[in-house]
Amino acid sequence: MAVEKVRTAEPLATTIPSFESGDRLTRPEFERRYQAMPHLKKAELIEGVVYVPSPVRSASHAQPHGFMMTWLGVYLAATPGPTA
Repeated sequence: MAVEKVRTAEPLATTIPSFESGDRLTRPEFERRYQAMPHLKKAELIEGVVYVPSPVRSASHAQPHGFMMTWLGVYLAATPGPTA
């Protein structure tokens, strides 16, 4: 007597589409996608619309900001006239 092996269908690998600003999603769909993307730092769902901020391009965002604030402070201190 021959025994046949029954082949079961392999589950299809589903790819979850990434967020794009302006996408319209339900809250459950948004949460499902957000949890499936651990590399995503921040995304928001506001009244059904997805908002994804632009990534910070500088590895050290605070350092250039500090330099500019120092430069502006020195300029303000050295420039005669009324202050803001």
